[in-house]
Amino acid sequence: MITPLSLIGFDPLAFFAKLQGQELSPAFIRHEQWTIIAWNPSRIIRCSTEHDWTALDTVLKARSKHRKTNIPFIGGAIGCIPYDASIADLGIASRFISTAPSPTFFLYDQAIAWNQKELFVIGDKKFLSDVIAISERSITSIEVPPIDFQSQITKAQYARSFAKAKRAIIDGEFYQLNLAHTLQAQCNAHPRQLFCAMAQTHSAPHMSYLEIDQHAILSFSPERFIQINQQKILTSPIKGTAARGKNAKEDERNRSALLESEKEQAELSMITDLLRNDIGQVSATGSVKVLSARKLQKNAAVWHTYSEITGTLDPKFSHVQALRACLPGGSITGCPKQRACVYIDALEWAPRGIYTGIIAAISDHGVTDSSILIRTIIAQKNQLSLSVGGGIVFDSVMEREWQETFQKAAPFLTHNRSDEVLLIDGVPTTITDELRWSFAAENPHAEGVFETLRIENGRGVDLRKHLRRLQKSATIIGMHFPHSIKTIEKFARQSITLVTHPSVRMKIVVTQKNILIHCSKHSSSPKKFISVITVPLERTHPAAKSLPYNDCYKAHQKAIQCGCTEALLVNSDGHISEGAYSNIFWVKNKILHTPDKNILHGITREKILRSARKNKIRVRFSLPTKKELLEADEVFVTNSIVGAVRVRVIDGKTIHQKNGILQRLI
Repeated sequence: MITPLSLIGFDPLAFFAKLQGQELSPAFIRHEQWTIIAWNPSRIIRCSTEHDWTALDTVLKARSKHRKTNIPFIGGAIGCIPYDASIADLGIASRFISTAPSPTFFLYDQAIAWNQKELFVIGDKKFLSDVIAISERSITSIEVPPIDFQSQITKAQYARSFAKAKRAIIDGEFYQLNLAHTLQAQCNAHPRQLFCAMAQTHSAPHMSYLEIDQHAILSFSPERFIQINQQKILTSPIKGTAARGKNAKEDERNRSALLESEKEQAELSMITDLLRNDIGQVSATGSVKVLSARKLQKNAAVWHTYSEITGTLDPKFSHVQALRACLPGGSITGCPKQRACVYIDALEWAPRGIYTGIIAAISDHGVTDSSILIRTIIAQKNQLSLSVGGGIVFDSVMEREWQETFQKAAPFLTHNRSDEVLLIDGVPTTITDELRWSFAAENPHAEGVFETLRIENGRGVDLRKHLRRLQKSATIIGMHFPHSIKTIEKFARQSITLVTHPSVRMKIVVTQKNILIHCSKHSSSPKKFISVITVPLERTHPAAKSLPYNDCYKAHQKAIQCGCTEALLVNSDGHISEGAYSNIFWVKNKILHTPDKNILHGITREKILRSARKNKIRVRFSLPTKKELLEADEVFVTNSIVGAVRVRVIDGKTIHQKNGILQRLI
């Protein structure tokens, strides 16, 4: 019985979160606009042998109903076929001992279906009343706790396997290989609550949740594997990835670059041919066609390209047999498939387990839909595993492929939000004392250039201006960046998403080899007045913000030890050029003064000068002495973290401030 049910404000995720202990083996399946939720299966079938697979087919055949409805699931089987099981079917003896469960299917006699407008209850009157009762349960707010995903391999390990894959491609072993690695984290949240919370922030075309033994599968997959509607087959392999832009212009640029890439087009063409052959095994002769050679899919973190291939199922094959014949998916293995699977087992660092297997819903009325288990978290007890990979071809570049894996993981990494994060080349990294020392201002052996800026409510204040100055600093000291400035900006914006606090201090450090981005909570309240001291010091590269910076650090620390906030640097002529961490301004007779040569031109300093021009305030550029500052009408220092703040005391002597110009400038 199918009953339309009107529940005002129905939200399938909120409903799913209300399922409790008595609702056993819950399943959540979303394919595009349709969401299916089922629980309390009438039977569980585990397929460890061919006899088990035959039993599943026999049961499904006995349950079949000839019913016309656009609802994709009216009862039937929902289950998972792990990747490890599918390569075993190919006769590949893995070097790993798999910890994945056997292919498992739950038989559900009842379910609910939601098409974003209407809710349908599939079941008897008692089940209908149960649905209403569950919907009336209260629900606590769902929040994702901080999750610190860490890669289980190093970049160097990935590079070695990548090089072996490239060599095998050159030697003609295969044309394309999908190489994946795993990130892991600890989390005490219930997987069902975690799934609901994550789904609120990054939805996907093919979302699913299933619990099998001690494993919970939380999948946010962009990729349909195979859909069968009666006898019509559709498969939609994905190949081709580009990061989403941080603004509309960058997003369109990345989208266009993906569509114009011959490499990405070639990858998709290879996998399209492979999938065409796969479904050809179970389709009527001559029925297989490429419906769309290349389409574009928009996701939260990345753009994808995919194709659509159709065929007509040969009547001698059941839906289950068709799924098995096409496994594992070509888009997550390579071409030729079997040879690629052998190399995957040799080159990767652990068994894939459930990852890159499938979740399938096989309805009693002849409709099957399935998705590839990518962008998928496997929860086991309190450990979360998230595997990510990408296709390697002849002209793949290791660095780009390594970064692409983290682009795909980005929606999950945003939940690793804390008051302090460190990214190295775009990869979130555990902060150790050794790493902290490598970019510390006090380290006399540190190298590179750096910028420090403020993040307010998720926005990098003057980020691009800081990046331009970073480039200028590198030019001054004769250093070449290991990545483009656009890539550095991408890493910076990525780091912003990982910090919870509304006010953050970001430090970008660029060395010959790496990009380090450190974000930490900035909680110091702005001061109305500060005291400073003078310290004899001339910087080696005054116009560049370069490491080591330990002399300025020592000067600044000396000021703090004296109970002051900043140190003003005095050159050999007795003139003050700038602060250890700031630029300096002073006012005399309504004229604004500031040094202009042999200093670091600060971003906030430039804002002050623009404001002065706008307000028609006269400006003179010169180096002051301490005596001139003490006799000034107004003295203030500026930097990107604190903005502009007045100086009241220099070396214990008070300046008799005459407020006026600074107030007009900020």
